[in-house]
Amino acid sequence: MPLTACHPSFGQRGFTLAEMLVVVLIVAVIASIALPTMQPVLTQQGALVASEAANVLRFAVGESRRTGRFILVDGRTQPGHLRLYYSNASADVPPTAGTAEVIDPLTKRALDFEPTLGGLANGTTLTVQFRAASAPRTQLLIYPNAAALHAFDGAGSDLGALESGSGLVLTGPAGTQAVGIHEITALVTLP
Repeated sequence: MPLTACHPSFGQRGFTLAEMLVVVLIVAVIASIALPTMQPVLTQQGALVASEAANVLRFAVGESRRTGRFILVDGRTQPGHLRLYYSNASADVPPTAGTAEVIDPLTKRALDFEPTLGGLANGTTLTVQFRAASAPRTQLLIYPNAAALHAFDGAGSDLGALESGSGLVLTGPAGTQAVGIHEITALVTLP
């Protein structure tokens, strides 16, 4: 029986190394063009999340003025979240008598801000920095009618009046965004 060369039939032939390298090169070129164009999108998402965080603080100040009640801005109970409660001078949270969750007027649910909700800013972390006694604290108590702002680290732990440099820090793929709250006027600012 004579030896014959084995030729693969149609459909059984694989890719050569050269063909694979060409495909990898094309994907690399497309990625190098597409990735820089994604940076503005990430920056816009970071700014949007910072704006939402600022709106939560503005809403808390407005709610204190509207209702004449203590409002607790809580970043301690669930790290990475910002929750609002109707509270008292001791910064108690529910189920303590006279306290309740602040209801978001849009969703009709307890107001709970989480920067990664809905995947908008995936990988964004929230750090609460309400400063008092020269250190960051995790809770802010807004007195009735926004007459005073005090930092707390748990119920009954009034650490004094809010100091300058207080606010929220959002860190994500687009960098770091800060949301400030003025220690006297309660004005919420974005850089």
